[in-house]
Amino acid sequence: MDLIGPLGKPFHVSGQYKRIAVVGGGIGIFPLLYLLKEMKESDKSAFLGFRSSDYVVMTDEFEAASDRLSISTDDGSVGYKGIITDLLDKDIAERGFDIIYTCGPMPMIRKVKDMAQKAGIKCQVSLEQRMGCGIGACLVCACKTGKPDNWEYSHVCKDGPVFWSDEVILDD
Repeated sequence: MDLIGPLGKPFHVSGQYKRIAVVGGGIGIFPLLYLLKEMKESDKSAFLGFRSSDYVVMTDEFEAASDRLSISTDDGSVGYKGIITDLLDKDIAERGFDIIYTCGPMPMIRKVKDMAQKAGIKCQVSLEQRMGCGIGACLVCACKTGKPDNWEYSHVCKDGPVFWSDEVILDD
């Protein structure tokens, strides 16, 4: 068996960000736990969204790694009933953040990107894409980067998976 890695670019970790939010949905929560542990000096808020209580995992770990933990489930079986961006919106208005990091389903990432942009908050998105080769040769994981009127394809496997939200175009 041959393995290669690590691949791509990670989240930007910096002590300049004093108030951070991580927003994860489903399997997108996993890379965010490591990020929280790396941001030792920051005031950290974690927002985790799941389908139902059957899918809720690692809440103890996120509670230990963050200063505040908010959980939502689509059916209300754990935490807030609804989507996690509802809770994020409330905290943006009340607390504000220096940066938001997000990973999860594309509709959630789009919403977080839009919310951060409207509030003037820096945002990084970690894209979940199928990857064939892991080195940018097969084009399976291509995504648009740049501006809507001047874009190019980038590879999630080597240019990402983390992108600044203002650099990636998240088409419907």
